[in-house]
Amino acid sequence: RVLRKSIARIYTVINQARKLHQREIFSSRRWVPKDLRPKKTRAIRRRLSRKERRMKTPRAHRLASAFPRLPGCLFSPFCIYNRSRQTQLAPLSCKLSLSLGLCVHESPSDPEASIGNIGIARVSTLISRQRTPATTQFAPLSM
Repeated sequence: RVLRKSIARIYTVINQARKLHQREIFSSRRWVPKDLRPKKTRAIRRRLSRKERRMKTPRAHRLASAFPRLPGCLFSPFCIYNRSRQTQLAPLSCKLSLSLGLCVHESPSDPEASIGNIGIARVSTLISRQRTPATTQFAPLSM
């Protein structure tokens, strides 16, 4: 029994050294042998990589470039409250008044905002033959 365990210990050291040497050889190559790849689980190995998950189809790419997502409250439920303070995104109840050309944001979660520190965005609508949505420019209101 002692002899078997000592032989196993020697084989373990030899195999570890061999694998370490192979890892150094294959570290710069594109493909790595299967026994050197991370084992993980079968489901994790079959998942798409992060790069593959973020890839867009050509059609989605065209649509994204033709209709870019606008900053502000027009399309997003989260809006930047005050850019000068670099605060985090906070959920805002936006009151949109296109007739006045103003977009007033009030943050119910922020106590300073409910007192009267309201951010205002000027809304300029672009009208052309293409379906171009309105754009916003944010300017904090000083009271």
